[in-house]
Amino acid sequence: MLYCSRECQKSAWPTHKNHCRRPQNESDDSEVGPAVPPSPLNVAKMVLEWFSTHIETFKILTNSTIQMAGGNAHALSMPRAIVCILSMRQNWDGNPATPFLLISFKLTHRDDADMLKGQWDDLIVSRKKSEEGYNVAQNPRMAGIIPIVIDVMENDGFVVNNYMPVFHTRLADDTTLPPPIGIALAGMVLQSRRCLNSGLVYSETKESSEEDVIMNIGRYMRRGKKWKWVKHRKDDPELKEIWAQTVALTRGMTPPQAWTIYSDWMGM
Repeated sequence: MLYCSRECQKSAWPTHKNHCRRPQNESDDSEVGPAVPPSPLNVAKMVLEWFSTHIETFKILTNSTIQMAGGNAHALSMPRAIVCILSMRQNWDGNPATPFLLISFKLTHRDDADMLKGQWDDLIVSRKKSEEGYNVAQNPRMAGIIPIVIDVMENDGFVVNNYMPVFHTRLADDTTLPPPIGIALAGMVLQSRRCLNSGLVYSETKESSEEDVIMNIGRYMRRGKKWKWVKHRKDDPELKEIWAQTVALTRGMTPPQAWTIYSDWMGM
C-alpha cells in the first residue's frame, strides 16, 4: 500500500483513506495497468515520477514555450503559470517513461484557468520556496521559477503542482524573437512533445554527433524486474518521424540544427 503521509495516517486517515492507497488488487510489479483506476494520490506520485524521468525534456519544453509566448519577463510577471493537461495511457505496462500522454502545455494567465485561481496564493508561497531550493538569487543564468500545474483528465480534478527553472537568454528577456530563433523553438517544442508521448528520454550527457540529435536519447527497457535506460537504435521509427516532422515544420531545419540554435539562444 502507498499512504500519503504519517500526519495523514494519524489524523485525517479515516476520512480519505480510499484516496491514499492502492486498490488491493493492484500489484506493485504487475506488467500491465491496474484493473481499476489508481487513486488520485497514486496518480500524483506517477505524475511526479514521470516528470522526473523526462526532466531534460521538460526543461526544453518549458523554456521554449515561454520564449514563444512572449519571453521571460512576460511569463514571470504575475499572475501566470504553465497549465499541463495529461491523459492516462491505456494498458500501461509499467514503463516509467510512458504512463501519460501530453495533451497540452500552455503558459496561462491565472484568470483564464480555474485550477490556477483556486490555489494561486499557495502556488506563490511554494514558488518562493522552490526559488530558494534552486538558489535562484545566486545563479546568474536563472531568471526565476515558473509554476506548472498538471491536470490528469481522468483524475477528477485532482491536480499536481511542480516548478521549473526559467533561464535567461543571451539577449534581453523581453526581446522579440528573430525569425530563425522562433522557427528553431517551434522545432524544439515539436521534438519535446513527441518524445514525451513516445517514451523517448534524453540523458544529461551532451553529444556532438548529429546521429544523437545533440543529446543522448533512448528508451526504458525492462531488464528483469527493473527498467533500464538504453540508448536508441538508429532505426527507431519514432526518431525518424521526429526528424521528418521537424524538417517539415521548420521548412528545412534538421533537429541538430534546431538544437544548435536553441542552445546558443539559451546560452548553454
